[in-house]
Amino acid sequence: MNIKRNMTGSALALAVAVALAAPGVALAQDYQFEGGLSYISIDPDFGSSDSALGIDLAWYLEPVRTGNLPLAAAAFYTRANNVYASYVTFDDLDLNVLGLGGEFYVDRLYLAAEYMRFSNGGSSDDFGVAIGYVPVDGLRVAARYVFADVGGDAYGVDLKYVTQLAGDTAFGLDASAEFLDDDFDSKSYSLGADYYFNPSFSLGARMVYSDDDFGSDTAWGAGAKYFFTPTISGEVEYLSGDSADTLGLRIAARF
Repeated sequence: MNIKRNMTGSALALAVAVALAAPGVALAQDYQFEGGLSYISIDPDFGSSDSALGIDLAWYLEPVRTGNLPLAAAAFYTRANNVYASYVTFDDLDLNVLGLGGEFYVDRLYLAAEYMRFSNGGSSDDFGVAIGYVPVDGLRVAARYVFADVGGDAYGVDLKYVTQLAGDTAFGLDASAEFLDDDFDSKSYSLGADYYFNPSFSLGARMVYSDDDFGSDTAWGAGAKYFFTPTISGEVEYLSGDSADTLGLRIAARF
């Protein structure tokens, strides 16, 4: 989720305290579906603010084994094949975004595809494909290409890494670079790191940098995810950039 607004230091401290006060709440429980509801608030430096509502559903072709893994990273770590759908509707923009996709592993080979339709009076379609490899458990590197109706095609590389540490703790890292095939030399880079205090709670930092011929924008943020039970979770993401601040909230259930 890339969603924002202001999260104070005291609120973060409270979230950490609550999570650490309840270790062990996330007992192992396998699942095959996950569905979520999201709310996004966007506050630009110029122009009016906007909000969006989203819904998403993922189906894992085989039950995801959680074991003693961080619950948020179990599907990635176990290389779980899945198909998914999402729908987001923006208020003031009058924009609707439908997404359909899937991720599949053939041993350590990673293959993915995604279709997105943008509707705002008219409509446009994006289709993306990715291929990657898992050299060791918990590490995936991938290259992707997006065929776009509007704005030019894009290509990029992604890295995702999750490693277990002492006890029930773990560390995760996400990094990506994307380059747009347009007339403005557009490109963007993102980096995120998460620390899992226990299988049910993680707290992380985010950075997104974008650049084109007209200038650049840097955004910094934080994110937290907490499993109230092994199947019910809440998530918050905040990102503050040179041009806008964004807050995102998501609740999800597994079954």
